[in-house]
Amino acid sequence: MKYFFTINKSHLSRQRAFTMVEMIIYVSLLAIIVGVLVSTTVVMVKSYKEMRIAQLVDSSAILALDRITSVVRSSNNIDFGYSTFNSSAGVLTLNANLPNNAPYIAKFYVEEGVVKLDTNGVFEGQLTSSSTRVVSLMFRYITTLVSKAIRTEITLTTNVNGVDKSENYYTTTILKNSY
Repeated sequence: MKYFFTINKSHLSRQRAFTMVEMIIYVSLLAIIVGVLVSTTVVMVKSYKEMRIAQLVDSSAILALDRITSVVRSSNNIDFGYSTFNSSAGVLTLNANLPNNAPYIAKFYVEEGVVKLDTNGVFEGQLTSSSTRVVSLMFRYITTLVSKAIRTEITLTTNVNGVDKSENYYTTTILKNSY
């Protein structure tokens, strides 16, 4: 006995091929997935830039305030004649001692948008990054019946790749032997 099978070609082509509706659904799903991936990448890149800018501003403030605090703590007194208090372009001149008790004069000021330090009238260096700009450096003299202190207020700003960041920082330090 012989058996004959006939295959309907149109029946096979319908089973193996995608319909137009299925194709539109698959392309739509793919477009949605790509859209989500692209938007997630854009958000991550923007967040990274903002984090780097915040880190840049924070590190400049920390370095400047740490050095000012250190010198104020080792200072015997303030040279009021060469200091400017309660001004956004503040200047603080201190009579301090090195660890070996050698006296020196330290002067903190803002020039060209950076905090600078002079020691004994000689420029020692800048305390903030050149990529940040000091908007305000204010020193306030605080005195009580038992102590003397300096409140330092600094406002820094930066702009990196069109992203702006501005932040205020504060610290209060008591002078040596005034407590």
